[in-house]
Amino acid sequence: MITLRAFHSDDEARLVELANNVNVTRFLRDQFPRPYTTIDARYWIDEGSCDRHGQHFAVCLHGLCIGSIGVFWGEREYRYSAEVGYWLGQPYWGKGYASEALAQLQLWLEENTQLHRLYALVLECNPASMRVLEKNGYAREGILRHAVMKDGTFYELALKLSNAIDDYAKDRANVTYELVRNALDVVRVFFDEEETDHCPTPDIVSIVRTAQCAVAVGTARRAGIAPRAIHLARTTSHRQNVPSASPGCGRKLSITRPW
Repeated sequence: MITLRAFHSDDEARLVELANNVNVTRFLRDQFPRPYTTIDARYWIDEGSCDRHGQHFAVCLHGLCIGSIGVFWGEREYRYSAEVGYWLGQPYWGKGYASEALAQLQLWLEENTQLHRLYALVLECNPASMRVLEKNGYAREGILRHAVMKDGTFYELALKLSNAIDDYAKDRANVTYELVRNALDVVRVFFDEEETDHCPTPDIVSIVRTAQCAVAVGTARRAGIAPRAIHLARTTSHRQNVPSASPGCGRKLSITRPW
């Protein structure tokens, strides 16, 4: 199970282990430490992952840190936009973990910020990252020619992809809406076929109530209602995989955004 949480001190050794890999760092910005030392990991855990420049989470598989994902806040007139960034340790590539982590990050941003637009800058030679973004509703906006020099080589293209949060939410709601409606139909058939004195277990009752809430939310989204207008309804559903506004160590967003 993929979850997101704040970094903590136990992640130090994992960060050093996973980040000291040229296959991981070759697509990252030059400011990413090479080699990646315990000092770098400690700084990232204590300060760098949550400062005025952005908010970043540990990507975890069954609680074990396998990488990082987050956003860099836009400034001034770009304050309603944010740049998405992520990396996973090489043993965890090609398993859908990055796609799931990005989906969870976008849900957290939708609920805890007023951002309108997310974007990512991706090198042409990194098609795997492009697929992660495209699976989460991003579309190519433009091509930046000779925009990046890495390791002494100019890359012909950098691809810019973007995703308006409201559009992403509506697309996801359409899918969720249909899945939940189908699930509710199955539950209704189950109860109709059982004896009339059958009493559903508390777990089933909870699932049905959550599903009913999801249908209501999906209906509202399909109608174009703004996410924050239905926030109260959303809080009744279970989102165990999505980090809260102050995940993990209790650290909150370190900057008051002028939205």
